[in-house]
Amino acid sequence: MIVPTRSSFSALSCLMGRLFSVYAGYEQQDAHEFLLNFMDKLHEDLNRAPHRKGPPVPLPALVDEAASLNVRINHFWCQHVDRHLSVISDLFEGLLVSSLTCLVCRKSSSSFEVFSCLSLPIPANKGSVCYLQDCLKLFLETESMSGEAAWHCPSCRQKRKAEKRMIIARLPKILVIQFNRFRCETAWQSKKLQTYVQFPISGFDINCFVDREQVETQPRPAYRLYAFLNHYGTLATGHYIAYCRAGHGGQWYMYDDASVTEVTLSESDKRNAYILFYTSVDMRHQFSSHP
Repeated sequence: MIVPTRSSFSALSCLMGRLFSVYAGYEQQDAHEFLLNFMDKLHEDLNRAPHRKGPPVPLPALVDEAASLNVRINHFWCQHVDRHLSVISDLFEGLLVSSLTCLVCRKSSSSFEVFSCLSLPIPANKGSVCYLQDCLKLFLETESMSGEAAWHCPSCRQKRKAEKRMIIARLPKILVIQFNRFRCETAWQSKKLQTYVQFPISGFDINCFVDREQVETQPRPAYRLYAFLNHYGTLATGHYIAYCRAGHGGQWYMYDDASVTEVTLSESDKRNAYILFYTSVDMRHQFSSHP
């Protein structure tokens, strides 16, 4: 296994500091935000899409506004890959559909969101322990929109009670999951949820969370965990420790600042998970296939 040197991490830190002023100092920053910024810059540099610098080539318009959701998903995805095509998008990007339905006339409207990381809520009523599947169920749970949050239905032409739900339309080869552990209690105070979210090391099948009645997509092979990041402490004063697997199903290592230690994973190692990294492919073959 190749272990990055201290100088390589210093070079990365300096580079990110030049690209984003927030990383130029020594203040603690959020690992999730850093990851998204880092991946965004990598995608920008590696983007090989034919029309990445100009407007997307227009696709034939959908004649029927009531076209099936699958047709609209494919239409949107073709426009997206026309401008975004890199090793980052190939491996990490999935697609969410946000669907609103009027409870009076049943008119529905859908919007699409490309994601490279799923940010999942942690159930508040599960006590000190819950499961990753509980977080996914809560994320995909149908939400009632009423009162001030009512939807202005374009068919009824007025605010109506509505239902809102998220649908997973495409699953990525590499699935990154972040737990929303930090909640704002007031404008000046945040709270960290200490709930232990239990998550599988292998055999994580997320296909059951894809609504097959709404979307047609190829099932993704079961995911295998290859890394996760723990957060200890508070939002203001905390510490990160990473656990990474060497190769496909190999030995686990703990990365604690400059210290790298071979470990055997225990339940206590997983109690403070903040970001999970799953893969559904053998990365040795996956990376060798890219130019």
